[in-house]
Amino acid sequence: MPGTYNISFGKSRNDEIAYERDGQMLEHYIHLLEYNKWANNLIIKSLSENRPANQKVFSIFSHLIIAQILWLNRVKKEIYEYRDFWQMLSLKELENLSERNTTDWIRYLRSQNGKDLQKKYSYVNSKGKAFTNTLAQVITHLINHSTYHRGQIAYLLIAENIAPPLTDYIAFTR
Repeated sequence: MPGTYNISFGKSRNDEIAYERDGQMLEHYIHLLEYNKWANNLIIKSLSENRPANQKVFSIFSHLIIAQILWLNRVKKEIYEYRDFWQMLSLKELENLSERNTTDWIRYLRSQNGKDLQKKYSYVNSKGKAFTNTLAQVITHLINHSTYHRGQIAYLLIAENIAPPLTDYIAFTR
């Protein structure tokens, strides 16, 4: 399967390199979560300043934030905080939850080590179907899911003649 690799941790130099690489990957995922927070904050600022009329914008952004919380609940095997993945949240709730969620995700990742990125997590999706994915796959999905929905929000903002914020990853790195 593309993107899948197994790592054993023994005493060879190759194993030390693999461990170092996984530690770097852990920092990479933390960096991506920081990017995600930055991009979400730009959306929050735009929604606060422009107050778009189309409530779908708030629905999509609420879903984005709730999904980020849900994935951490799944990974930590906690009771889901939100059962309705499309529940409409207020802008203030979105701001508070986005901040808290990023902090919680980063705290969780910092409690792990690099090899934990390949640890498998089993969960049941919103349709009741069971799946298993690695932590690395979950975080990659989380970031891509968020980017996808921020793109939808940008499209809806443009439809109201509101210039969307630039939330591209490359802009974050500049």
